[in-house]
Amino acid sequence: MDLLQLKYFKLLAENQHLTKTAEQLKISSPSLSATIKRLESELEVELFDRKGRNLILNNYGETFVRYVKEVFTLLDNAQKELGDIKNTGAMKLSIATTSPIIWHDLLMAFVKKHSNVNLNHSIIKLSGINDLAVSDKFDFIITANNDLSSNPKWDSEVINKNDKPYLAVWPEHKFASKKTIRLIEAKDEKFIALSKGFSGRKFFDDICALAGFEPKIVLECDYSLRSTLLKNKYGLVFTTESVMPTGALGDAVFVEIIDPIYIRTQSIFWRKDRYLNTANNNFLKFTIDFYNRT
Repeated sequence: MDLLQLKYFKLLAENQHLTKTAEQLKISSPSLSATIKRLESELEVELFDRKGRNLILNNYGETFVRYVKEVFTLLDNAQKELGDIKNTGAMKLSIATTSPIIWHDLLMAFVKKHSNVNLNHSIIKLSGINDLAVSDKFDFIITANNDLSSNPKWDSEVINKNDKPYLAVWPEHKFASKKTIRLIEAKDEKFIALSKGFSGRKFFDDICALAGFEPKIVLECDYSLRSTLLKNKYGLVFTTESVMPTGALGDAVFVEIIDPIYIRTQSIFWRKDRYLNTANNNFLKFTIDFYNRT
């Protein structure tokens, strides 16, 4: 077998669709199919259960793809380390966060100090965090600690261990005069919630369950729409302390939730089996120092 076969197999295992994979590789479907059949012939096992154009990894395929991914991780690590030795390594960083808002200051400060680094930032949902085909693409993921801490493949460092929960209300709302609130007091209120799949939505669902009620969600949306909906009094917004200084919720009034006590911890994660090149190490150290200072 050769690396080209393994590359084709890895992508096909991620897509589990022959035509889509062939289009991405810019080859014909019959050519891709023939390559995979040759690989299976060498291994003397079939790697997929075939259902039309869809190919589902079977037990042999699930086992083999784990080792193939390790091969490409090692090759990527080697390339990064050689680049460091030459001191001409590509200064690129790929960062995923579960919120597009609260890490702006960090990312802008890093780019300002390390202007030679090409930084790519993406928003990732919980489904992507738990899908190695997605999460493998990133050097770092910044998210709530319990989103990834149980996964043995990742190392982590806490960068915010005290992200307190708040209700955001419009200035004329009856809660606006309160400094603190028990969440159960808001059980009859209407809420604007993040769409399902966001880490912040899971936090909201969990804290409401702890408070003993199911929230009346009148609208589900992404981060960018919440401020407008809140301003127009469609409902309250559940948020955390880290969002407050960003201005993302306009002129909202923030009321601290003191019951139930449920503090969110935010961490930066990186794969244990990945070589951290100069750009990676610079970002990791910068991030830890940045939140130790603030």
